Order: sequence, then C-alpha cells, then structure tokens
Amino acid sequence: MTVAAGATQKSANLLFVDDEPRVLNSMRAMFRRDYNVFLADSGERALALLDTQAIDVIVSDQRMPSMTGVEVLREVKQRAPRAMRILLTGYADLQAIEASINEGEVFRYLMKPCPMEQLRETVALAVEAAGGHAPAPARSPAAEPTPMRAPRKPLAAASVAAPRAAPKPRPAPHRALREDRVEVLVLSNDQDLTSQLERALHGARTWHKADSVESAVALLESRPIGVLLTDAAVDERAVRDLTASLKRHVPQLVTIVASDRSDAQTLIELINYGQIFRFLLKPFHPGQCRLWVDSAVRKHLELVANPATHSRHVVASGEEHVGGGMMHALLARVRQIRRRFAPFEQAG
Repeated sequence: MTVAAGATQKSANLLFVDDEPRVLNSMRAMFRRDYNVFLADSGERALALLDTQAIDVIVSDQRMPSMTGVEVLREVKQRAPRAMRILLTGYADLQAIEASINEGEVFRYLMKPCPMEQLRETVALAVEAAGGHAPAPARSPAAEPTPMRAPRKPLAAASVAAPRAAPKPRPAPHRALREDRVEVLVLSNDQDLTSQLERALHGARTWHKADSVESAVALLESRPIGVLLTDAAVDERAVRDLTASLKRHVPQLVTIVASDRSDAQTLIELINYGQIFRFLLKPFHPGQCRLWVDSAVRKHLELVANPATHSRHVVASGEEHVGGGMMHALLARVRQIRRRFAPFEQAG
C-alpha cells in the first residue's frame, strides 16, 4: 500500500512507513492538512516510492517484517540523501539505536508513544532542515565563459566623457580549508583507547588528548579542531553536556562518542540533543576507527564550506535536559569557537 493524501500545492512531502494500518491512518489524519502525506506499509514500497516522489521527510517504524526501519533509512540515505530521516519505535533496541547513528544518520530517534506535540515539532524542524541541502558547487574561474565586449562607439567631437563610477568593492575571496589542516581532539583518560587511536591513525593526522571537559574546551579554542572523539567514561553527564552545547553553537564540529557499554537512553539523548556522527563501542577495531575519523573530517569540511547544511543537524530544544553547571560556566567560551571557521565559509 502506497497512498498520497493532501493537496498537491503543499510544498513538503512526508513519507510514513509502518506495517500497522492503524498507525498510518493516524499519521495521515495528523499531518494531511499541512503537508503532502505518503504512506507505505513496508520498506520495499517506501523505497519504490522514492523513484517517483521527492520526499522531504521520512518517518519509519523500526520493527517491520522483511526490512527494519534502520535498513530502510540506510537505503534512503543512499538514494535520497536530502530527505531527513526519523526513526519512530516502541522498543529501545540498542542495536537499532547504534545502527541508526552509524548507518542511518538519523535526525531524531523517537519512542512510542510519542506525544503529539513532540512529533509535530520534530517533523516541522525536519521539514525546515530538508531545505538546507548543500548548494551546487561553485564553478572554477577557468570554467567561466569570457564575457563578450560590446563594440566601442566613437565619441562625437563635442562630447564630454562621463565621470567614471567608483568600482564596487569585491567580496573577500573564499578560503578553502585543507583536509590535512584539520586536527582531531580525543577527550579520554583511557590509555587503551589512546593506544587504539595511535594504531588507527599512525601519524596520518594531528591529534590532541584532553582528560577533562575544561581542557578539551581550551584545546578547541586554540587548535583547528574539526573532529572531537569523546569517551563517555570521562564523565558521562559532562560528555553529553559538551556534545549538546558544541553541536548547538559550533555545528561545524563533528563528534564521535566512544563507550565501553551501550545505554539506550544515553544514545537517544546523544542523537536528539547532540547529533553525534558515530558511536564507537570499546574496544573498537583501529581500521574501523580510522575510516570513521576520515569520514568525520570530510563531514567537517562539508559543514564548514556549506553553512546552509547546518540546519540539517539542529539539535532538539530544551538544553536543560542535558545542561549542567560546568557547561553553563563554559558556554560563553564554546560560543566563540564558531568564529574560527568564518573565513572558510561560502556565502549563500
């Protein structure tokens, strides 16, 4: 079953995927007045619909026959990367939560029963964020066509040359941030993790180690850090505070969280309030860590060059849920870090 409901002139297309007709009917009733609503009762039908419709936001259930929600969203990420992805499920499945971060890169992870207002607000944020796709790459000067000059008209003998207009100021040239200049910060006091990271990077990237949130902020202020790898074992509450505040105020920074255990509520908060890029379960394979750090660096460069994409990583409102006294004291310093990337950002 694939159904469209709503007036065609509405600008945003929502796709809800669930194997329960009751849930699909509820979503249609809730959203059809404001959006074009499409319904699919399986992952396969949802993916087939992507071939014919430009979907802005997809909300998928996790536990479905044949394809899970994470599998659906992983495919959506490849086929329609502009679509914002939301996982809505009634089960705190740790494996699914980890996969929703590492494979689906979901915008939000919502638990059933989800309050109606929370769902409405989340969908509205996702619709707005869907418009923040990366702009088309700028054409290089060599590729620009040479403008044709109009033939110069001869001046009459009595004519007077018009005063020359003042030249328009040229915008400052855009500076590209080089990948080899991006540094990595590791917030951890775990020697085993440090050793694993040394094997993973073996001199390929410049990285720094901090053993507290305060020393991490000091390094973020002084070094060109683009990727932050935080160890939840340092202080789980403080790591969540730092992750949330940095993503809120420095969206260009890409965060990877490592932990020796998985806690469902912690991971859900890290998705919704921190928009973390990857989750590493310790002990991790150095090769996998290297791949994810390299991928995080590329993501950082993309976010720096294209500020329009920042809305795709906006965190949930309600900083009080993850805020603490220490982060309130450091917040003013965190906000200043964003200025460092201004020279590298493309206008528009």
